Amino acid sequence: MKSSKRFSLPKIPKIKSFSDLPRGSAKFLALGVVGVVLLHTIFGPKGLISLGILLRECKQLETEIAQEKSKIDSLTIVVGRLQGDASYLERSARELLGVSSSGETVIKFVDQRE
Repeated sequence: MKSSKRFSLPKIPKIKSFSDLPRGSAKFLALGVVGVVLLHTIFGPKGLISLGILLRECKQLETEIAQEKSKIDSLTIVVGRLQGDASYLERSARELLGVSSSGETVIKFVDQRE
């Protein structure tokens, strides 16, 4: 036997303002909105976690920039010496090419690990 009773959803009253909400519902809704805003502030694309990641990357990049500036400074000194000091230029060329001048003995060290 089939029951003649049908299941029906309760009627939802139309709400025009917050005062029409059942007691306590406004607080629950406000808490939900605050929760969503808080979650977005912490985990959103411009949230606190993203800010922390960006700050860490910024510090990393600043360190890399400082290292590169140090390299530039040392290379600028070498370039200046190569342009102005003939004996430094000659010594650097001889070391690079493995050439010796008369009366010098070249000693080459070979790395056994290679």
